[in-house]
Amino acid sequence: MKLVPVIILAVGTNALGILRALKHIDAQKILVTDIEGDFAIRSRFVDVAIIESNEEKLVERISEQINLLKVKPVVLVGTDNYLSFMEKYRAEFENKVYYQFTGQKLIETLVDKRLEVSAVKESGAEVPTTWLRLEGIESDAVYPIIIKPALAVYQKIISAKNVVVDNKEELDGFLVKYSDRLDCFIAQEVIPGE
Repeated sequence: MKLVPVIILAVGTNALGILRALKHIDAQKILVTDIEGDFAIRSRFVDVAIIESNEEKLVERISEQINLLKVKPVVLVGTDNYLSFMEKYRAEFENKVYYQFTGQKLIETLVDKRLEVSAVKESGAEVPTTWLRLEGIESDAVYPIIIKPALAVYQKIISAKNVVVDNKEELDGFLVKYSDRLDCFIAQEVIPGE
């Protein structure tokens, strides 16, 4: 028996992770990505791929796909941008799909690492030593440190999800290289694990 279709809004490894988690689910899997040539499209678990970077056109294409389905699909989101997209177009989708709309404030908190860390601290949970601003970090840094873009869109600046610096020289190099963009990052003490 086929289950309800699943629309997956994600790219790259995030999309593959969701697809692999659903591989034993007998349901149509529709991948939505904004990256032409996204390697996740080639996954054997993708039944339908929608590639669109224009938001308005994407709303139309998803709506067309929903209309082709016989039942209301489930939507799974795998990126910050698509989380914001679903909230932005909530009125368009909320009666057409199964999706847990969360509200703009929660999305902003989850998408911005500065707000997220502050919210976690306020909840009483322990977090690693964190610098929400990189100015002045050199004076009290304990190595290694992981530097992360505060927002996913800032990953383009460093072409990575994060950078680990192991000593003062590496930190100084990072601070010089990105001196005009330091407000785009946070840093945290690396907690060693196994």
